[in-house]
Amino acid sequence: MTPDPNMARPIDASPSLFIEELTWLEVRDALRAGKTTAIVATGGVEQNGPYLLPANTTTCCA
Repeated sequence: MTPDPNMARPIDASPSLFIEELTWLEVRDALRAGKTTAIVATGGVEQNGPYLLPANTTTCCA
């Protein structure tokens, strides 16, 4: 397999908690260290006309 999934990390790990700022090696090592939770932020924009209430008209709980 290329690249080798068991290769050593060539640089020190980033202290970031954001997946988009980490290399795949840092994510791999975080998973191996026992981290099991990831928060995937999603969002949407919806046009609301003046006839709707200005706040809390479109909320979703998962």
